[in-house]
Amino acid sequence: MSDAVIIGAGPAGLGAAIALGERASVLERDASPGGLCKTVELAGALFDLGGHSFHTPRKAIRNLAFEATQLRILG
Repeated sequence: MSDAVIIGAGPAGLGAAIALGERASVLERDASPGGLCKTVELAGALFDLGGHSFHTPRKAIRNLAFEATQLRILG
């Protein structure tokens, strides 16, 4: 049983899920996390959506952000 339900697995939803840990469940209607921050393929071409750029010199922060996309998404 979750204490919180997070609607959407975009950057804010993933951040909230990381902060709440096991106490939260994330619901996402898309097949993959990322919200408007991801790359999609259409007819063989790649398109970036939204604020797609993420840069940090800190390895721990970079790993945290990329590992967030590995969360189990319920959709």
